[in-house]
Amino acid sequence: MIKRIAGKAHSLIEEAFNRMGWSLRAKLIAIFVIIKVIPLVLLALIAWRQSWLLGTELSVRAEELTAKANDSLSSMGDIAVSRSVKALNDRATEDIERMTTDTARKIADFLYGRDDDIRAAAALEPSEENYRIFVEHKMGLLVREGEWKLAADGKSWVPAETPPPRGEVKSSNNENDTAFHYRPPDSFEYDSRPLYLEMTFVDPDGREIIKTTTSPQMDGGLKDVSDRWNTYVHAETYFQELKRLGPGDIYVSEVIGAYVGSRYIGMYTPENAEAAGLEFQPEEEAYAGKENPLGKRFKGIVRWASPVERNGSIIGYVTLALDHDHIMEFTSHLTPTTGRYTETPSAYEGNYAFIWDYKCRSIVHPRHHSIVGYDPETGEPQVPWLEQSIYDAWRQSGKSYVDFIKDQPVFDKQSREKKPARELTKAGLVGLDGRYLNNAPQCTGWFDLTSEGGSGSFNILWSGLSKLTTAAAIPYYTGRYGESKRGFAFVTIGAGLEEFNRPALEMERELDSVTDGANESLGRAASDTRESIKKNLLDTTTQLSLSAGVMIVLVVLIAIWMASFLTRNINNLVKGISRFRSGERHFRFRSKMRDELGALADSFDEMADRLVESVSGPLVITDLNGKTLYANDHALKLCQKTLEEAIGSGYKEISVYPENSRYCPIKALQEGREAEVKHLPGDRYIKGKATYLYDKAGNKTGYIIITDDVTE
Repeated sequence: MIKRIAGKAHSLIEEAFNRMGWSLRAKLIAIFVIIKVIPLVLLALIAWRQSWLLGTELSVRAEELTAKANDSLSSMGDIAVSRSVKALNDRATEDIERMTTDTARKIADFLYGRDDDIRAAAALEPSEENYRIFVEHKMGLLVREGEWKLAADGKSWVPAETPPPRGEVKSSNNENDTAFHYRPPDSFEYDSRPLYLEMTFVDPDGREIIKTTTSPQMDGGLKDVSDRWNTYVHAETYFQELKRLGPGDIYVSEVIGAYVGSRYIGMYTPENAEAAGLEFQPEEEAYAGKENPLGKRFKGIVRWASPVERNGSIIGYVTLALDHDHIMEFTSHLTPTTGRYTETPSAYEGNYAFIWDYKCRSIVHPRHHSIVGYDPETGEPQVPWLEQSIYDAWRQSGKSYVDFIKDQPVFDKQSREKKPARELTKAGLVGLDGRYLNNAPQCTGWFDLTSEGGSGSFNILWSGLSKLTTAAAIPYYTGRYGESKRGFAFVTIGAGLEEFNRPALEMERELDSVTDGANESLGRAASDTRESIKKNLLDTTTQLSLSAGVMIVLVVLIAIWMASFLTRNINNLVKGISRFRSGERHFRFRSKMRDELGALADSFDEMADRLVESVSGPLVITDLNGKTLYANDHALKLCQKTLEEAIGSGYKEISVYPENSRYCPIKALQEGREAEVKHLPGDRYIKGKATYLYDKAGNKTGYIIITDDVTE
């Protein structure tokens, strides 16, 4: 198709020139303009367009490069932060797990120390003086919490007195300056308090014979403890178990104390109390550390007892009532933050330690309303904070809580999707018994971790925050606690992960700042690049226009000079060719042009005609592939074809010589011999002869085949 279009265009141009009657000189100038000036203009336009496209592409690429650089910086920052967070979390987890297990071991050592005390007490001669001296020498230190008041904004509690500023310690030797870090001592004040609130001697019938108390928390009168109503908060039934003890055996109770509730959970302030529809009375609600430092505290005991043997007979039992505050002291001031210790605990901040007993009941907690206890009015366990479905089933059963709960499954499909009983929340009965707090799946996790007496941790999502929580069994196995691998209880520590991620988050903010600066710089660079590209494009356009104009003028001048030069030479060529029209050419122009070249063509045709007429026999000219280029009348007569049929056909189609036979002149030429004589009908004999056709450079371009009649 392209060939046809080009041929048609050529014909139209040629016809237009002929009609105009232009001289050869004018035609050459026009042709030079067409083939030089127009392409030059087009090239200039293409170059200008490509420059603009390149500029646009460079601008786009610059913006993409800026975006990719920004993305790379952000990605690098994200990777650095995520790896830092993981490293910090791993390190924090290890440290908090160690803190948990260390605390659990300290508590176990403390409890075993109480075993030593009860054994020593059993060896004493029972008397009021001996018992008084004994308890007076058993003392422990408890952190004295200062006075608290509402903050100025009324949204939290703050110490009533601001602690004095602490001095700084600096390195006195510059060789120690690297990473020199000083931590001031904890400025807690301590009270020395008796470990035991009560020491008694009970006869074999359960009557207290001797009693020494160290606190008004305990009833100083002698009681018959075989009757539960005469025991602490009417809840102890230890005497029946004492009768089963042998010499040297030790009885240890569970934590016994009256439950203290709270109708509000969280930061107890006037605003929050009012929002909950409560009168602001912090002293009437349970103590909750920094959430309510003025509240009522849980007052509990753990009782040790052992037989007193004389002359091989048990003459009674000695008991020691450990002040539960000394157990709380192990976790109440721990914090998994960089502060390490705190004067007053706070569950509100999410970083605190607490203790669950071997059954998963809360026995130490910053919020004292979370510690399970007894109803002093009945001596029965107080109803804990049940999950709603368990509460509903209880109310529908018509049974007492004690009778109902003993048949309920424990840790029953615990999930955050479940909710605690609204009625109990409103009543302020929110003690934590993990067995029935089915809206807190972490209870199952803690129980799993300590099932074999070990420790560990996991992450939980609680109140919308991701928290690390640990658990470690307290390895104390005396009495009833030897029946569980968890021992006495297990320590748990909750920690908000954001506290440990803070260095990484600070680094993230710094990286964000650096990235923002880099983004701004890259943005400016991209903007400068775009402006530079625009300027260069404008300069390029100007230079292309000037260059194209100069080149067009030069091309026109050169075209005029070349046209004049060619015209003179062609006129001379025509005169020279006319002198050789005696027959030195066989090609015909048959031109319709009426200019100098037309005259040359006519003269050339006359010369060619005479040349061809000089050949009396058949003449065929082919290319190297055997395609027929020319055949004279003798040859056409011999093959019985017209010139139109012969031109373009293969030589074998018009030749009287079989292809590749001994008669074929082309085959004979290729083999360097003469072709043999061919016999034709009518007793005619012919012989062909082929020679090569050469171009001006001496290259073979085809074959010239002449046939001679050799009949004579």
